[in-house]
Amino acid sequence: TERRQRSQKKLPKKQAELKKIIALGEKYQQLRFDNQELLKNLKSKQNRIISYSLLEELAVNIGIRKNLKSIRPRSLKEVEFFKEEALQITLNNVTLEQITHYLYEIEATDPALQTSRIHLQPTGKNKQVLNVDFTISIFNEGED
Repeated sequence: TERRQRSQKKLPKKQAELKKIIALGEKYQQLRFDNQELLKNLKSKQNRIISYSLLEELAVNIGIRKNLKSIRPRSLKEVEFFKEEALQITLNNVTLEQITHYLYEIEATDPALQTSRIHLQPTGKNKQVLNVDFTISIFNEGED
C-alpha cells in the first residue's frame, strides 16, 4: 500500500509531463507541416531574383532616379534549406514620403521581397531630407 501511495503521489506530475509531451508533439507536427508548405511555395517560384532594372524603373516612376546612388549585391547567406539573395540600396537627398513610397512599390511588386535593414540619416540642416541605406532580400530554395 505504501508503494501504491507513492505512485499515486507521482501520478499528477506524470500526467502533466505527458500533456507537455503531447503538446510538443502537436507543435512539432504543425511546424513540420508549415515547413513543407514553405518548401512547396519556394519550389513553385524557383530562382526568383531581385531585378536591378525593376528597382531603377520604380525609382524613375517615383521621380527619385537621380537620387539612386547605388545598388550593390550583399553577401549571400544560406540557412538550412534557404538561400538569401540581397541588394543594398543607397539613396541620397530624399524625403520620408519618397522613401516610403519607394519601399511600398518594391514590396508590392513581389510580396516575397522584404526589407531587412534600413538606415535613415538627415542631411545637413534640413531634417526633412534624408540619406537612406537599406537592404532588400528574397529567399530561394537552397542547394541540395
